[in-house]
Amino acid sequence: MKNIETTMKELAELTAMMDELKIEIDALQDDVKAYMTENHVDEVLTDSGKATWRAVIYNRFDSTAFKKDFLDIYKEYTKRTAYKRFTFNA
Repeated sequence: MKNIETTMKELAELTAMMDELKIEIDALQDDVKAYMTENHVDEVLTDSGKATWRAVIYNRFDSTAFKKDFLDIYKEYTKRTAYKRFTFNA
């Protein structure tokens, strides 16, 4: 196994690359969305792939309002969970 300094340095470099790529990806996605808007389409299919940009409608349970109105029931059906979270900042 590599030493921790080497590993952390490599992680920092790759994270910076990922951030730069995310900016480029977002810009390209914006270009595709602009094309779709200008052409009044919600799907584009090319040899390179398929892009869709549509409204998504879903129903979400409002646990905050439910907790406010039915605290006893909320407590009865609430289950506590735990997990480990890894964070890295360069």
